Amino acid sequence: MRWAISPPEQMSQGLDDHGAGLPNYLPAFAAAYRDGSPIVSSMTWENQLAKLYYEYVLSKTEGFLHEWFTFDRDLKNILTAMSVRRHGLSLSGQLVGQNEVTAAINKSNARDFGLANEYPYIEKLLKFEEQPDILEREVDIAHLKWDYLEDLNTFNYFTIDKILGFLLKLISFERWSTLEPAEGKAIFKQKIESMEHSLDFSKEFEI
Repeated sequence: MRWAISPPEQMSQGLDDHGAGLPNYLPAFAAAYRDGSPIVSSMTWENQLAKLYYEYVLSKTEGFLHEWFTFDRDLKNILTAMSVRRHGLSLSGQLVGQNEVTAAINKSNARDFGLANEYPYIEKLLKFEEQPDILEREVDIAHLKWDYLEDLNTFNYFTIDKILGFLLKLISFERWSTLEPAEGKAIFKQKIESMEHSLDFSKEFEI
């Protein structure tokens, strides 16, 4: 079944209807943007929206999803910090949220921001940064997210967390089929086949 209203139309309609059906941070952000009154003056509008998004989603989730969104936010903060450092830019207003990761990034000049012990995946990110091919770097990061989801679901079998992990993997890899038609579709097909083999559905769920 197709939705009668596409996401952009649904958002526009919701904003016109005083935020009906939308997360409460979206009308607040839209009003601030419309009035030209930043919610956080030191941040770009894009980063302000990201800040509000993560605050909202982390306040509404627990367990598997909470861990995933925390990881996703921290990963983006670390990648942002690496990019800022590589290009000699200012870090002010670039990080989203306040936790041990952002605190370490702000105070440490170490290559790994002093996070290697708590966040072992940072060593992989440092290696990815040395990759000159942007597409290959993005693929490596996508694989890192895949591996993290696999770790989160190590002891989950046919549970809602397993299904959510499956959907997150689809979202993570689906865009490769549009970014790089030939290689992207090959990656997407390979991952879908891998996901199909990793899920042990009972016969009642077979089509």
